[in-house]
Amino acid sequence: LLDAFAVSIGTKVYVLGGYGCTASDTNNYWPVDTIHVIDTVTNTVTLSTERLAVSAGSTTGMVVSDFIYLFTGDTGGVNHYATLKWQTTKATDAPTKVPSKNPTPAPTSPANIICGESKTGDYNGQAITFSVVLAYDGDMTFDARPSPMPVSSLQNIAPPGVLDNGVGDGNAASNVILLQGLTAGTYRFSLNLGSGTGQFSIATQCSSDVPTKTPTKDPTSGPTKTPTKIPTMDPSVAPTKTPT
Repeated sequence: LLDAFAVSIGTKVYVLGGYGCTASDTNNYWPVDTIHVIDTVTNTVTLSTERLAVSAGSTTGMVVSDFIYLFTGDTGGVNHYATLKWQTTKATDAPTKVPSKNPTPAPTSPANIICGESKTGDYNGQAITFSVVLAYDGDMTFDARPSPMPVSSLQNIAPPGVLDNGVGDGNAASNVILLQGLTAGTYRFSLNLGSGTGQFSIATQCSSDVPTKTPTKDPTSGPTKTPTKIPTMDPSVAPTKTPT
């Protein structure tokens, strides 16, 4: 190509029009309507399937808002002039200026929850995984009943715990899981509220299997039955040793 117009947009270079020839006859040139795209990332050259409206040689141009305006003084005849406009939106690396109103929903992944905490947040139509930290051996309750949206499924997914055989069986009807006899660690639960969007709300509760290690050594054997209701405001610093 000779006298083509080239312009860079993002990581691509667009080469529009110019004069072409055949490999067997390099002495004769004519205006062409081709658009070549050079990708500077992959170092490849592609001949676009799109074409200019007319063949254009001796071209120059400018870029305005993803449109290339091409000006040519030779369209294959004497004193023929043309102004061409070509949009690069499909090929440009520039980000979309008007994002989609309905982006692909991304599931919410709350950080670790310390057992005893509650969480509320956005639900985007995909199952949410919760990691609940149990700091001691004991029982754990994961309760999805506070969620304003109906529960489709609730599961203990890792590591597997010992499910309570009562109401805490983790089915959609009860919306609560009770795991018993757990060792300290992190337990994961999956909550699915269906394909809609809204908010989730969950609560966790734990109880320890280990009693208090250091109970009082000398508990009161017989506390007073009738303690003084109004103790003196100014007790004697040194009470008499031999009261009357």
